[in-house]
Amino acid sequence: MRAGLLFFVLHRTAAGCHECTGDSTPFQGTTTRMRGLALKHRALLTALLIWLATAMPLYAQKADSILVTPARLQQLGIHRGMLLPSVLSHDGNVLLATEKQPDPKLKAQGKVWMLHVFHIDWNAHNVSMKTMYVPTTNFDQSALAPDSRHVLAICDAGTEFIAIDLKHMTARIIFKNRVGVAGFRSYPEVLWYQNKAFHVVGYYYDAKGFAHGDSIAAVDLDGTGVSAFKQVRDIHYQAKKTRSFCIGQWYSDNEAYFGGVEPSDKMMHLNAWIGNTPMPVDIALGYGGMAVGQDRVFYLARYTRTKYGAVVYDTSERKRWQIGDGKTIYAYPYMSDDGSTILVSHFNFQNHTMTVWYGREQDNFHLIPVPGLVNVRPGTIRFAKNGRVLVFYNDDGLRFIRIP
Repeated sequence: MRAGLLFFVLHRTAAGCHECTGDSTPFQGTTTRMRGLALKHRALLTALLIWLATAMPLYAQKADSILVTPARLQQLGIHRGMLLPSVLSHDGNVLLATEKQPDPKLKAQGKVWMLHVFHIDWNAHNVSMKTMYVPTTNFDQSALAPDSRHVLAICDAGTEFIAIDLKHMTARIIFKNRVGVAGFRSYPEVLWYQNKAFHVVGYYYDAKGFAHGDSIAAVDLDGTGVSAFKQVRDIHYQAKKTRSFCIGQWYSDNEAYFGGVEPSDKMMHLNAWIGNTPMPVDIALGYGGMAVGQDRVFYLARYTRTKYGAVVYDTSERKRWQIGDGKTIYAYPYMSDDGSTILVSHFNFQNHTMTVWYGREQDNFHLIPVPGLVNVRPGTIRFAKNGRVLVFYNDDGLRFIRIP
């Protein structure tokens, strides 16, 4: 009760929400403040907040937020419903988002995909944006290096790779599949940065199109052709050992998590692979998604028709945290790079809304609703690897949130 009351009070009187409007300085935030309260009411409210903060310190914090309204996005030339947030930088200060050009004349000129680069200034509560065209007809996904400058875009179902320099806003095709020429094809959903290079999971193929086993390859942004892909390791062994492969996620070339159905019990077994050694993590009917951090995995599981799980598992200490009540169905799991912060969502199908929650290791991953993202219309989420910033995009606009 105290937690709910405190959240209500904070939301009504002290939520630091900065909203961008067409009449303000571009993306300049305006802060809502308490006005019109009598002095004695303020004193009473202050005492109440102090009492509640002592009782429930987890809820006595607020998130810092910047909202770019749909009207402002339209002023910037972004078509409603066409923006696709792609990746948030490690520090949460840069967002890459794509948009497919609807103008047939520009498409005819090869200008199909736009890359919007949002820069967030949290001190001034400003957001600025630059735009460039990416030379591809099918944009899959992108990854941003920790320097927030170098980008690798995977396009056309993993058959085209483009290096982008955000400092100079330039793009260069590294590799593009050609019939009769040997090459490399990646799985578009797997991409990470390690040892000063982007890493992808895929396979080499010869000039006749015959594929070799799956490998991890480091991509040289300055390279050209298939020579730009440097094989780091062969992963055929892990794939072969995972029967009826259903779900998988890599954290590094030495840490991965695979789930497959075992014929003996018809259940899905989730294993952590540290090098070439599998470590049993869990057994369930199925898994609804996973996210990885250093030595940790955060996954959503279904054990029976009525029992569900949201679990954080530490492979180094073999420690497990059970998240939630076992009955709530969660979605969209995220985890910070160090494994200390998680983000997850819950959908209310009756009123067609969603709530976003976060949890930290220091609080045993107790889930706390993200202020401003409680019972909101469904949208797209991106989470910074530092575990401090998230982006939420729906019909109400593009919101940047810095959680406590």
